[in-house]
Amino acid sequence: MKWIGQHIWSFISRFRNQVYFEKISSGTPNAFISVDSDKKVITGGKAASTTVSGIVELATTAETTTGTDTTRAVTPDGLKDGYQGSSNITTVGTVTSGDWRATALATDAIADDAVTYAKIQNVTNARMLGNNAGSDGIVTEMTKANVLSFLNVADGATTDQTNVTGSSGSCTGNAATATALTSGDKTISGDLTVTSGTSGDATLIISADTDNNDENDSPRLWFKADGDIIEGAIQHKDNTFDFISNVSANGGIRFLTGTTNNTGTTDPETGATEKMKIDPAGLVTITHTAADSGNGLLIVRSDTSTTTNDLLGAIGFDSTDGNVPSSTLEGSAYIAAYASEAHSTGDKGGYLTFGVSPINQNDDTVSTEALRVTELLTTVVGGLSVGGDLTVTGNILPSITQVKILPRDFIPDDAGRPAMIDDTGSDRWLESHGTAKLYANVEIPQGFMATHVHIYGSATSAITVYEADVNSKTVTSKGSGHIGTNLDITDVTADATNYILIELAQASGEEVYGGIMTIATA
Repeated sequence: MKWIGQHIWSFISRFRNQVYFEKISSGTPNAFISVDSDKKVITGGKAASTTVSGIVELATTAETTTGTDTTRAVTPDGLKDGYQGSSNITTVGTVTSGDWRATALATDAIADDAVTYAKIQNVTNARMLGNNAGSDGIVTEMTKANVLSFLNVADGATTDQTNVTGSSGSCTGNAATATALTSGDKTISGDLTVTSGTSGDATLIISADTDNNDENDSPRLWFKADGDIIEGAIQHKDNTFDFISNVSANGGIRFLTGTTNNTGTTDPETGATEKMKIDPAGLVTITHTAADSGNGLLIVRSDTSTTTNDLLGAIGFDSTDGNVPSSTLEGSAYIAAYASEAHSTGDKGGYLTFGVSPINQNDDTVSTEALRVTELLTTVVGGLSVGGDLTVTGNILPSITQVKILPRDFIPDDAGRPAMIDDTGSDRWLESHGTAKLYANVEIPQGFMATHVHIYGSATSAITVYEADVNSKTVTSKGSGHIGTNLDITDVTADATNYILIELAQASGEEVYGGIMTIATA
């Protein structure tokens, strides 16, 4: 005890620095030592686990890469070597200082439907996500005004009447949504209204061939009925504006007009009547009633300087064989109207001409006038040739203003002595016996009236002009005067029975040469 007490410090010092295990009778060579449950020092020991401390073995790089070992530990260096060689791990970047500094994740690195709504940032109330910046960019919040502008939809649009703003006004319709009016073939169910609201023009523009590259591209409106039959169209093709009706022999194009102020929802055909129709065969019919008065087809020259012989309008007739005439007067036949005086509010005179093209005349040549109808005269240019019978309803009015009264037209009164031609010398004249009266009978041409009588002779005896009838002995005086003067009588219009009877008082030896009766169209 004395040794122990005296040398305890020396023992402790020596144990710490010089004592070692030389040989242990049990255990595993080249193993760690440990203390067992009896507090004895042994080699080896318990392996460490997730619940028990103990001895661990470091994993190799291959074991780390495989990633299935549950007993070995991995050092930082071993972890690095392991994940760099693993096919199960893809390197996407490096995290430093708490911020992600890597390049963007590839889309195939995110599973379909993996990102939920909850993972998206909060969106401000009454906003939609999109991009209305005018160029490619990130998703941003869009206000209602942004969305309406983006969709080209007017504010206040509803689901059953969507306004789609255009360059002028807006379009509305039961199904005319912005989607329905985008490019491509679309079907709109219900009515489509184009309106500019309370002011401005409402314009519907149908456009084709915007690059002027193909004349076969045409703006068109097609009309369907009776199932799926396209029965008509309006189009602009090859620089012409076309109205098309192509359905059956009962089809055609009709023009209806009326004077009814229908409401905004009333069919405009209500109160309208057909005024003109073009049937499938090309027949044009213009319809009017007694209430229409003199309505029909009116061709009007539009200027303020119409003067004599200016063309008022014309109708030409020709065919498509050869050139189609560029003027109505170049037609194979035409009817043309001209002014016969300078026109004004009190001067509307006019005349008609009828023209025809003679045999073997070239196209693009003005046809020849064959007939002219003026106010009082119809002129047949070149004469009239009739092969066969000519039936005239009414009167043929020749261009004459006088009827000759010849000596043969005179007869003596009932004195019992004849009227005679004096031939005692070189001159000839008519004379009565003594003072016996002479009477001349003159027919008035149909369609004319007698206005003046002039008897020529050697003296100035009295004359009296009567209207007489072939079916009556009654005569009516129309004026009296003297031989050698032009007597203005009361006009006598020709009828079926009347004629002019002229009574001449005679002096002995008085000479009568003949006379003139002036006439005018009745």
